[in-house]
Amino acid sequence: MDNTKRLASSEITAALVNLKQLIFEVTDACNLNCKYCGFGDIYYGFEKREAKFLDINKGKALIDYLVNIWNTSRPQAKVPMTFISFYGGEPLLNVPYIKAIVEYVESRNVNREFTFSMTTNGTLLDKYMDYLVAKGFKLLISLDGEGDENGYRVTASGISSFERVFNNAKALQKKYPEYFKNNVNFNTVLHSKSSQSLVSSR
Repeated sequence: MDNTKRLASSEITAALVNLKQLIFEVTDACNLNCKYCGFGDIYYGFEKREAKFLDINKGKALIDYLVNIWNTSRPQAKVPMTFISFYGGEPLLNVPYIKAIVEYVESRNVNREFTFSMTTNGTLLDKYMDYLVAKGFKLLISLDGEGDENGYRVTASGISSFERVFNNAKALQKKYPEYFKNNVNFNTVLHSKSSQSLVSSR
């Protein structure tokens, strides 16, 4: 006898109408070669990066599907809020996709608030910060610490990304201080290069 619990269609609809976050993995491409990355070759059976980019038509079709559910079912909140998040690889390598999805979401007639968010390695922030600020993106920037503490986050040629990411983050903070204070957080991995002070403060 199969005792596996099967989800009813009503349960699936309820979960989607109250959806808290929708994540688009916009590309598996990345401009860094972080040594501990889940896509790296230190892991058994790792998934090879193929520099694929998500099809915008599939993204729009998913938005259409969800909007239909959102407009025909009653949510728990009067005006629900959903995070539309972008992930990679490095998502800023596929900015046309991000802009197209943001524009498409904003164009839909639906009684719902949206917040856009992104996890980024920060190397391309100097090129796109104005857009991200204009759209109120919540940013999670990957940075393990100063100098050698960030030593596993390197380019394909093995060069540390610290200076570039740090300078981009400081430029963002200087140009948009209030945005930076309210919308920017950092994601840190503790590892063998982390300083004792950083480890003990966690």
